Amino acid sequence: MLNDDKRFQQHINHLLRRISEIDDNINDQWIIDQMQENKELLDEIVDILAKIDPQGLVCCGAPDDEYLSEAETILLRQSEWETIDALEKIIAEEFAWWFFLYDENDKVKHLGAPEYKVIARQIWNARLKIKGKPPVKFKDTIKLPPKRPMIIIEID
Repeated sequence: MLNDDKRFQQHINHLLRRISEIDDNINDQWIIDQMQENKELLDEIVDILAKIDPQGLVCCGAPDDEYLSEAETILLRQSEWETIDALEKIIAEEFAWWFFLYDENDKVKHLGAPEYKVIARQIWNARLKIKGKPPVKFKDTIKLPPKRPMIIIEID
């Protein structure tokens, strides 16, 4: 069984593989520093993802931190959050990467999904709140589709 240090290093290595695909100037220490410097925002992102539950895992019994890895890679791409639309695209890309949500042409599936729009808006406002700035007030309301129960297949 792995000890906590080995688990932590494996986790950092996995994050490093993902983020290195985007920026090859990244190293382990940079990832650790970003996580420590942005812990409050990371916690907010994890909470937002659990509440919206875009893959329907939390509503089926997965722990509230089920989307921690997705939250971390979204956070690590914070320098790309130039607009709410850019953040929404990052969210879609990260869920595509973690859940292999690509179409037959290797394009990200579900880009523009209402869940990703709501998540992007909530993360954007969480970051503003942490910085002591007022939230963005949106003119429209995005209605999320009802949650569908996960299909469970038992094999004898």
